[in-house]
Amino acid sequence: MNIENLENQLELLPEELKEEAASFIDFLFFKSKQKKDLTKREVGFLYGKISTTEDFNDEIKEEKEYII
Repeated sequence: MNIENLENQLELLPEELKEEAASFIDFLFFKSKQKKDLTKREVGFLYGKISTTEDFNDEIKEEKEYII
């Protein structure tokens, strides 16, 4: 779809729908910026920041009400 077609379709919309279309375009710009920001992360950037106990994978010994 080219710019002229978009402009023509936008002109045909009622005023309240033009505002909604403008809001949607703003949302699309925001969404595309977020995707670009996500690609800036490097592999292993949290290395050493998260840890678990050594018995993390061991079987749970206590039976509690929430365990079925």
